[in-house]
Amino acid sequence: MKQFVATLLIASILSPAVSWADTSTPDTKEEIASVVALSKGQSAPFSGVLFNTSATASVIVEYSTSAENTAIQVRKAVADAEAQKAKETEDLRAQCRREKTELNASVVSLEYTLRLKQEENDSLKKQVADAPDRFMWFGIGFVGGLAFTLATVFATSSLTK
Repeated sequence: MKQFVATLLIASILSPAVSWADTSTPDTKEEIASVVALSKGQSAPFSGVLFNTSATASVIVEYSTSAENTAIQVRKAVADAEAQKAKETEDLRAQCRREKTELNASVVSLEYTLRLKQEENDSLKKQVADAPDRFMWFGIGFVGGLAFTLATVFATSSLTK
């Protein structure tokens, strides 16, 4: 038995591996990719999936372009994010300019109101400064009233004598 196993092992090592492939060419110009599932016992040395040349090419192209497709998607996502950020930045700048304009208009309005109040205050101060002195007029009225009263008393007493 050992001799049989040894002979079988040597024969399998020295003999080339045999495989069967589809060597026929399709009738159409473009070969349709197909994937065929095989089971153990069919014309294949193991269970698995058999790819024809078009299916293999399709898998290779998919695999080789997947990194490039991913890079394209990443660049697109980055560009979209940058565009969104630029839009948000421009929106905030526009809002800032609008608020700055509103505040400048408010400052101008308040400065105008302040200038009017200062002019009114200066006018009132001038009126107060130009007004006659109250104590002087009080004194003149008191002295005039006293003189009138004394003159009336004197005239009345002179007539009654």
